[in-house]
Amino acid sequence: MRMINIGDMNKKIEIYGFGWDKDELGQKIRKEKLIARVWAKVRLIRSSESIKLLKNEATEEMQFTIRYRKGIDKNMKIRYKDQMYGIDSVENENEADRFLILHAEAVEDENKSENNICRYV
Repeated sequence: MRMINIGDMNKKIEIYGFGWDKDELGQKIRKEKLIARVWAKVRLIRSSESIKLLKNEATEEMQFTIRYRKGIDKNMKIRYKDQMYGIDSVENENEADRFLILHAEAVEDENKSENNICRYV
């Protein structure tokens, strides 16, 4: 069993999920919504750069440890330091409902990308 020092959870992150909202015509639309702002322990797992199709690609894999909270799943995203991360896996530490370990990978910003491809549609 790993010991988690609660004092290491000193980084503020935001967790986003999808919910339903209405547009100006009153139609239901699926919209990204802020679910929670929480303190987390943040750890860089892997970072790499490569060149594909004459374009530099950088990937960043992070691990976020937060206090246990119901409803967090792989369809959600994390915002940390103005970078969005798509959650790849959610691990309930020892099934004890005390901490969640979220493994996430950086998501390309839709507004900055040339072809506007979104990972989660």
